[in-house]
Amino acid sequence: QAANGARRDRAALDRCDLALESQFLTPQDRAATLVNRAIIHLRRAAGASAITDLDAAVALDPNLAEARIVRGAALVALRRFQDAVGELTRALELGPAHPERAYFHRAAAYEELGDVRAAYRDYSRAAELAPSWPAPRQELTRFQVRNQ
Repeated sequence: QAANGARRDRAALDRCDLALESQFLTPQDRAATLVNRAIIHLRRAAGASAITDLDAAVALDPNLAEARIVRGAALVALRRFQDAVGELTRALELGPAHPERAYFHRAAAYEELGDVRAAYRDYSRAAELAPSWPAPRQELTRFQVRNQ
């Protein structure tokens, strides 16, 4: 719940820690809890801690697309843009429930790498997939499309 909300307080991390101490979590639940804790770490600007949790989640379930999307976002935050592009591309190959998030973060990575066309394409795809999400449309306002 804390990861889905906008929480980033210590109590939210403590709840994840407590859940991870449980011997009764399935590997899938453990991976999901690690992803949730990583999201909270990211909100706290603790990208390295987020990556540690996401690496553990991916080790438990290499096909967990959500973990790879969050890992890609963390890599963007850590300014590891080329790594982020690869991770987010892999996430998209896995068929995530919310591909618009992968496209959005990959667009940011492409933009930082200087590939403006790829960034525009991915922001556009994110906006198309999630028309009620304002973030991709906001990013697109910075671009000028020229006919060539």
